Amino acid sequence: MSPFGIWRPGYPEGVVGSSQYDELYADAKLWLNKGWVDYFSPQLYWPIESKGQPFEGLLNWWKSENTMNRHLWPGLNTVEIKSSDRPTEIKNQIEISRQVLGKDAGEIHWSIAGLTKNANMLPTLKNGPYKESTDPENTLVKGCPITGSDFIHYG
Repeated sequence: MSPFGIWRPGYPEGVVGSSQYDELYADAKLWLNKGWVDYFSPQLYWPIESKGQPFEGLLNWWKSENTMNRHLWPGLNTVEIKSSDRPTEIKNQIEISRQVLGKDAGEIHWSIAGLTKNANMLPTLKNGPYKESTDPENTLVKGCPITGSDFIHYG
């Protein structure tokens, strides 16, 4: 599930922007609180230092709402993040995600074009946060292991 990164303006304090709750009548916070989703990927499509949509503040808020301990993987706007240096911004967002989420860290990139059409993006990530490979065998969905054959690996 990949909802807006903002549940409602003011959550957490100081956050402004569109409200999925009010505009789409979708209570993504409730779904996460109740554990009705296998994974949760709030669209945190703003730069780290964005006024009114702080990346780390929103990620910490969603983490605090993850009462059923579902996979929480922030959605990153790899293709259109408003930054003069997109690769460094995305690398830094991944590093913050790993600090906040610890061993359960992961992220979902939107879209593949951000990875393939920016000449510096893949080298920045492959030489930085993606230098070490992960073990998909440790990923669980509702208690059911996913096997490595369920993943596509790019070398």
